[in-house]
Amino acid sequence: MIVLDDDWKELPEYKGLYKFNSAGGIYSYRKNDLLKYMTNNKGYSYVTLYNKNSHYTTEIFDRKKIFYKHRLIFKYHDNENIFNIFDRKMQIDHVDKDSSNNNIDNLRLTNNKGNQQNTKKRIIKKSNNDNQSKTVGVYYARDRCQWRASIITKEGKHINSKRYNTEEEAICWRKNMEIIHEYINTIKNDV
Repeated sequence: MIVLDDDWKELPEYKGLYKFNSAGGIYSYRKNDLLKYMTNNKGYSYVTLYNKNSHYTTEIFDRKKIFYKHRLIFKYHDNENIFNIFDRKMQIDHVDKDSSNNNIDNLRLTNNKGNQQNTKKRIIKKSNNDNQSKTVGVYYARDRCQWRASIITKEGKHINSKRYNTEEEAICWRKNMEIIHEYINTIKNDV
């Protein structure tokens, strides 16, 4: 049995249907139980809430909405009531870029521009040449924030590697391909 103590609040838009707590837990009166979160392909936890007591209603548009856990947690702690959970222009940013870290200290209210400035893709390099490895054919793909390698075979065929998280993995792929395709490097590597 779940005890709904002072930590639980009514979700204003769903009075009498759901309560939520500071950790993002969602209690359903209809199910008399906690709801389970799903995780999307970007790592964000979400739950589907229904605004009617029945799943079967003719008002398809109004009957269900998806809520992200980090937005619910921020709403819970929003004592000044500045955050409208339905306003998609207002975004909740994960300061440490970890979508599974929904601690209130890691969440901040921002707009799209502020959120984009804190993405993994925004890595600032010291110079324009920082995307090159010292190994020929290995480079840093800034658009994906990962390392890649390529090689041109004796037949003139251009082969690209998959993306790697480390430079060392890309170099290893490149060296293996040099052996497979009997590649002779005419340019000396600095490594």
